[in-house]
Amino acid sequence: MARLKARGRTEIFRVWKERDVTPKAGDSNPVVWRKKHIILGSDGNVLEKTEARWQDGMKHTYDWKIIGKIKAGLPAESMLETYAKAGYTIEHASGLSNFDRAYYAALAQAAKAGTPLPVRAGNGGTVLRTEAKAAKEKAAKEKRVAKVTHEKTTKHGAGFYIRNRTTSAMGKWAAEIGPLPSLDAALEKAFARYQHLAIDLKVNYLLPVQIVEAKSRDDAEWDRNVHVWWTNGKMRGAPVHPGQLGLAGINGRS
Repeated sequence: MARLKARGRTEIFRVWKERDVTPKAGDSNPVVWRKKHIILGSDGNVLEKTEARWQDGMKHTYDWKIIGKIKAGLPAESMLETYAKAGYTIEHASGLSNFDRAYYAALAQAAKAGTPLPVRAGNGGTVLRTEAKAAKEKAAKEKRVAKVTHEKTTKHGAGFYIRNRTTSAMGKWAAEIGPLPSLDAALEKAFARYQHLAIDLKVNYLLPVQIVEAKSRDDAEWDRNVHVWWTNGKMRGAPVHPGQLGLAGINGRS
């Protein structure tokens, strides 16, 4: 079962067609009449509902169901013409920009009578999904992918990262600074980070501060395939207190 107004769907057009049904031999209570309703939704889906009447007079209306989707780039008018040629009656076409009821009525009448079909002037039409729109959406998607790729390579890619411990029980590091292009570029920022945590905030549980080289931010934070260049002010050495490093403003040194 499909809901007509699911996700804000509206009707572009609705058509119907009824016919008498020849009973099958041996059927004690055959279906003698059917009426089929078809709509084109604003989301491009084509929905169908059928009414039926049996010989004993009982009637039943079946639920709406999705039977297909309009082809991308095809004007809704073209689909409506197809139904008109097949003998469907147009109930409404409120979603069409240039609906000409007289034309479609003449079209249905000519198709039923087998006479030449009328020709509609002009080439206008209501396209639910134009090729231009599809191309625009494709370009927007490619732009998003390029942006993500750029961020992965420039903001989260290979380089030098400055990281420190976190309160995570999973042992994850915080590598908020990086990637930097060289070790020299990382040293000044690493000293400043170390001084801020150890001296200014005195949060030793966030130490050590390290400069690591990694292929990505994730690798730096999860300690995967990293090379540690610097730890708490020492190159490949044991951690030291920042007061011993001669940083500006510490222990009277400048």
